[in-house]
Amino acid sequence: MNTIVIRGLLVMLLIGMIQGRPGAATLSEMRALNATQKPGMTIVCQSRTVIPVNGKKEPVTIDERLSGYVVSNTGDMMVLDVTYEQRDDGKDEPFHTEKYLLTTTLENERQKMEVDMRTLKIMVPKARHLESGLREVMEAEPVTYTDYGTYRITALPAYEILPGRDNPGAPSMHCAPAMNASVPGDTR
Repeated sequence: MNTIVIRGLLVMLLIGMIQGRPGAATLSEMRALNATQKPGMTIVCQSRTVIPVNGKKEPVTIDERLSGYVVSNTGDMMVLDVTYEQRDDGKDEPFHTEKYLLTTTLENERQKMEVDMRTLKIMVPKARHLESGLREVMEAEPVTYTDYGTYRITALPAYEILPGRDNPGAPSMHCAPAMNASVPGDTR
């Protein structure tokens, strides 16, 4: 599967704007969620995408995992050591990995997310030629904004990242604190 397409799906998932969605988070709920995310803990978000392929009996299944080790949290601002991975269903090794420091800031209507480009590492082991293109995509927009409607608090500290209106059929990412102790850069 074309990694650029996969990257586009992720971008739509993470920064899609959703309005009027039932259960969408409010600023006060986002603040309550941030309060549960203490320095030293890891938040893990997971989803599974099933893609039908013409001429094939079995669809392609991609597992996505987004983990964020909380480096600091000052209320409305957090710094996370992020690892994003995509792997084929049943495979141990990811076919696409991104690592970076991310600063999130809660604003009145939306969340600001800023990637520290100095820390960005992109790995596509079987298609190294795609890495520079993926880096260019990230460098073109190191600061993004997400509407609070992108999130739904399920039961604090658990929440979901909902698909954007540009890709409503995409799966939600289910997020919760990791159950076992974790360290920055933990890949599984």
